[in-house]
Amino acid sequence: TKTTLKCPNCHLRLYHHPSNTLITTENRRVYISDGRLFDEIARLCQEVAQTVMQEEGDLEWVTICDQGENPIRALIHNDHHLVPPSAGEGGHDSGSDSDSDHHDPKPTLLITTGKGKVMAGIFSRQHLMTSGIETSTALPMVREAMQRNMNIAILDPNARGERMGMVTYEKSLGVLFGHWEDDTHDYHHRKHDLYVLAHSASGAQLVRYLLDRCEYYLPRIRAIAFTDSTHSIQWTRNDANLKNLLESSACVYVKSANQNRDTDWERHKPGDDVETDSFWKHRFGSVKTMWAGTHEHSLTNWFAHSHIWGHFDRHLRAGGGNFDLYWPTQEGASVSSHDENSISDGNNSIPQQLEIGQTTAAATKHCGVPLGAVTL
Repeated sequence: TKTTLKCPNCHLRLYHHPSNTLITTENRRVYISDGRLFDEIARLCQEVAQTVMQEEGDLEWVTICDQGENPIRALIHNDHHLVPPSAGEGGHDSGSDSDSDHHDPKPTLLITTGKGKVMAGIFSRQHLMTSGIETSTALPMVREAMQRNMNIAILDPNARGERMGMVTYEKSLGVLFGHWEDDTHDYHHRKHDLYVLAHSASGAQLVRYLLDRCEYYLPRIRAIAFTDSTHSIQWTRNDANLKNLLESSACVYVKSANQNRDTDWERHKPGDDVETDSFWKHRFGSVKTMWAGTHEHSLTNWFAHSHIWGHFDRHLRAGGGNFDLYWPTQEGASVSSHDENSISDGNNSIPQQLEIGQTTAAATKHCGVPLGAVTL
């Protein structure tokens, strides 16, 4: 059933239907025990969240690789050349072999999540159940990208498990953006601006991927937001261009607090600068680092949402290219190129119901936004 949820002041929350109880951190185990039940409810919640993102972002599922036990898929804007013409009203014209950004390129937002059992666009299974879809998924990012007329790509690095995460990441980017790497085709020379939200382990996957493909992607990357990323600047010792990018104004690192080490983290607001030490600089370089405003690793994107988009917007307004890259041309010249169950981003959050046990129409009496029927 089609869901409609575009109210920025609303939260889609999970309820236990028979008792009309909101699922929270405190009562989650009462209604959803750990183990198989948790995994099954988490799977269903993730699928519902992905459906909401798909509908609000005009996205379609594309298959990256269907060989093996688990297929690799990604959510991509519906006029991408991999989306069949029959998929949705916004699909590209029949017979077209290229997506619209080949002709009238729009900036693309690439969203990648961390490792574990989370699916594409999901940052936390636990908070999806106890804090809501907005706080725990890429839905707010999708909404912001749509407002800015950006294309969207959401990868699923965990489609084949953590051990295959890097291979899955490489396959996904290679299929979705492989035409950028085609030196023989005109696509390689056209302008395609890329903005990246790299959360947790996917930050390391991104840097590893760029190490082998700098010449194709670095001229297109306009901004990266690393949120609790696990990469290391030391990997770029032999790649001055990539190191330059990772320490430039094009990148920002959003850090959640470590409650054991960051003793005064509570006095810092989201977006406040982190005073980095020598250990941090050895690991991440001189990248601008800001506090997320939370100690919850999986909520960094939610708490720092406005600051992440402030970073992206500065480069969108500037048209990108605010960092110096020096590429040798063929002639040898250089070319520049704190209750987290009631989390809010500053607005009044109005819970909507995602119920366990039956199909139901969610109550939206406060804002009048129809959610439609959701079955769990």
